[in-house]
Amino acid sequence: MNEIMSTVFGNVASEPRHVVPQNGAPRTSFRLASTTTRFDPGLQGYVDGHTTWLTVTCWRGLAFNAAQSLTKGQPVIVHGALHVREWSDGERSGEEGSARDLWIV
Repeated sequence: MNEIMSTVFGNVASEPRHVVPQNGAPRTSFRLASTTTRFDPGLQGYVDGHTTWLTVTCWRGLAFNAAQSLTKGQPVIVHGALHVREWSDGERSGEEGSARDLWIV
């Protein structure tokens, strides 16, 4: 299967969460915020644009490294497989949407 590989520049937006399941691979996940900037000639300066939010999941050995070295607010560059998943809140509110995840192996 072909995967969409992406490199994203952004900031760690949540404290990394490290999990070591009994029968699975260790993983660390965190939220990543990446905001575009552009030059506005009228203001003679740069202005922030849209912010893209991703959930980043690191696996195995990288999971331990990420858990020990990343903190909320740090600038990071991540590279991994982009996964988009659809979600529904069901009968509670009827909301639907999509979530973007970046898996780093």
